[in-house]
Amino acid sequence: MRLISKNKYLYLFLLVLILYTGFFIFFRSRPKLNSIFIKESNNKLLNYKIKNNINIVNPSSNKVNLGKTFLIKDNENWYQIIQLSFWRKEYLNLKFLNKQLKINDIKLKTINSNNYVSGTFQGEKIVYSCMKNSNEFYYRIPIKVADSFDINYWKNIYIHNLNLIFYSFKPKNYECYVVITTNTNFFKHSDFEINKKIFDKFIYE
Repeated sequence: MRLISKNKYLYLFLLVLILYTGFFIFFRSRPKLNSIFIKESNNKLLNYKIKNNINIVNPSSNKVNLGKTFLIKDNENWYQIIQLSFWRKEYLNLKFLNKQLKINDIKLKTINSNNYVSGTFQGEKIVYSCMKNSNEFYYRIPIKVADSFDINYWKNIYIHNLNLIFYSFKPKNYECYVVITTNTNFFKHSDFEINKKIFDKFIYE
């Protein structure tokens, strides 16, 4: 009888933990966003419209939060900048943008440890990725493909997934800036060129 009583409390504890975790993950607030402003000297770059405005709304998942958007232009190309914040870096995936913007001919490309996507938007060739800075950008976080018999790999995956569950109680937001542009060589540019075209034009708080 004593063993049954102990098991009953254990099952009750596990049930409460599972329900609380599920409630916390699905009903908690979206990740926080920092303040970003375009520098006054660059305001003239905003006086530009593309054929159809890019309208993005928050996806149904509360793991991502949409912030400010800016549309700027240089002599040849336009750049749509979209502020995003994720619960954690591992949640970064821009697949929801493809559906909202109806982007076609999607191809994932890699540069060193980074990746971006090329596609067609409103008849124009574009590239896009979410940039933490000039040398860290992702369309999605790379997934390692391992031998199915690699025990250490699956052990690390199990521990990683446990961390994601417990991490949900104490998130560390990962903020990045989606850059969608007709400059198809943009992500191949040097850090200096990328900063000059995008990051140097804003004030971050």
